[in-house]
Amino acid sequence: MITARRLTTLGVTIVALLGFGAVPPASAFAPVNSPVRAAGPMTFAQQRPAFSAVARCSNEFSGRVTADRGTGRGGEARIDRISFANCDSGLAVTPRALPWALALDSSRTITLRNVDIDVRTSRGTCRFTGDLLNGFFDNTLGLYNISGVLHRRSAGCGVGDTLGLDTGFQELILVNGTGLTL
Repeated sequence: MITARRLTTLGVTIVALLGFGAVPPASAFAPVNSPVRAAGPMTFAQQRPAFSAVARCSNEFSGRVTADRGTGRGGEARIDRISFANCDSGLAVTPRALPWALALDSSRTITLRNVDIDVRTSRGTCRFTGDLLNGFFDNTLGLYNISGVLHRRSAGCGVGDTLGLDTGFQELILVNGTGLTL
């Protein structure tokens, strides 16, 4: 038989396990130099001349925290390694000019700056560069969406002038082995 006391004890145990009511750390983002890693799918879509999916790949990246702005204010990380694998449609994506910069601000907007990639198709290789400025955090899922548009810097691959990238709230980002938070 479950008594009111047992329910209270059970409730306190569940709250303790979930971490509610705990004193927040001095820095919820992560201390400078903490390891960052992430993984998820990424869709590459041609923006012009007509919007159409080019391919879907998986991505993984890692790096280190470079700035912690304090509780609730976000921080930044340097991305030293990124790979794109399992691309469909015969696409191959190779990163260039690392490191890239990942930032999370107080509104939970995430950006990935200095993106520079080579995209190889059956028609050739093109270089695309730019910043992915439209990323957001989903509190419910604990996952990030990283998205934006890159601009073509060389011709010859059969892809339009711009290339949209989107992880679709499926990117898991870990700092010090736990979810990236403010």
